[in-house]
Amino acid sequence: MEIHHIHPQAEGGSDDEDNGAPLCPTCHERYGGNPDWRKKLREMRDHWYSVVAVKFPTRDDITLELLNDAAISGSTARIKEELMRYVYSLIESTHGQSLPRLTDILVQGLYLERKGPISVEDLADEGPCACERQTCVESDHRVYCYFTKDQHPWVVRKRLYWKCYDEIITCPRCALRHARGHVGREDVCARPYLFQETQSDTQ
Repeated sequence: MEIHHIHPQAEGGSDDEDNGAPLCPTCHERYGGNPDWRKKLREMRDHWYSVVAVKFPTRDDITLELLNDAAISGSTARIKEELMRYVYSLIESTHGQSLPRLTDILVQGLYLERKGPISVEDLADEGPCACERQTCVESDHRVYCYFTKDQHPWVVRKRLYWKCYDEIITCPRCALRHARGHVGREDVCARPYLFQETQSDTQ
């Protein structure tokens, strides 16, 4: 994880926490230098902070104030020690438990990659991408996907990350080349499902 200055220091951006966003190295390199992404990065950061605040409420034995005191004292070893304790406490508290779904958390302004901010009430479904790949397209993991009520029912039932949905593959049904998300779909796939509503050949 790297800390990105949303408003670059070269342009007068501060070193304050409000001007920072935690990004993985790939996203830092891909989006960090693009001024068009500044507002989006701030919105996504604020949303993620609100999710974390609900999922992982601050424990009594470790607080941001404590970490801040360690930073002020200049003790790098102490900062590392406190962070390690906190990380281990999170692992212990969530081990063997399923984390709450975002739809079960009262968080507004969920950010979708291709739609922008939406309300949680607008979600139709959510869950890990259902593609057959081990990792999603242009990702190093299986993407957790969100589908909105205004999307076509076919898209929602397909449960595919949009990049996986759009990837051109050799169809396992008709052997033609088309988008993975269109496997079995009428007017696209040469061997459509018998029952389009359930995307299957049997009722």
